[in-house]
Amino acid sequence: MDQIKVIKGDISKVRADAVVNAANSAMRPGGGVDGAISKAAGFEMDNFRIGVRVQPGHMIITPSFKMDTTRWVIHAVAPVYAAEAESVLSAFLYGAYSRSLYAARALGCKSIAFPCLGTGIYGWPKDASAKIALKAMQEHGEGLEIVVVCFDDENFEIYKELTGR
Repeated sequence: MDQIKVIKGDISKVRADAVVNAANSAMRPGGGVDGAISKAAGFEMDNFRIGVRVQPGHMIITPSFKMDTTRWVIHAVAPVYAAEAESVLSAFLYGAYSRSLYAARALGCKSIAFPCLGTGIYGWPKDASAKIALKAMQEHGEGLEIVVVCFDDENFEIYKELTGR
C-alpha cells in the first residue's frame, strides 16, 4: 500500500502521467468524473470517442488534449452493480482497474490517478468497490505512484481506513 495515496478532490485537477476516467460503455460524455474530465480536456476528447464502444471491465486510451495536468486519459468502464451477480461483476470491476494499470505502465507512466469506479450511478457499494480497487492496485500497480481521488467524504474515509492513511 506504500505506493497508494488517497486524496479528496477533483480528478481533472490532479497531476499524474495518466488519469482514469469513469466512462460508460458507449463512451458518451456524462456527468460526474467524466463530465469534469471532458470539460477540462475540451471537445476534442468527446469527438475522439464518437462511435467507440467499450465493454465493462475494459478501457481505451486517449490523449489528454487540453488537460495540462496529465498526458493520457484512460477511459475505464465499470459494470453496473447487481447484488445477485456481485461475485461475477467483481471480476469486471477488477478488470477495469488492472487493465488501466497495465495500460499506464505500457505508456511509460510513473503515476496514475483513479476515481472510485462504479460508486456513482452504477451503484457499487463503496466499501466493496474500494476493496476490489485496492486489490488490483496491490497486485498490478508495481512501479507506479497511484493516487485515489475521492470526490465524496464517504469514499475518502473508506479508502483512508483500508489503506491505514
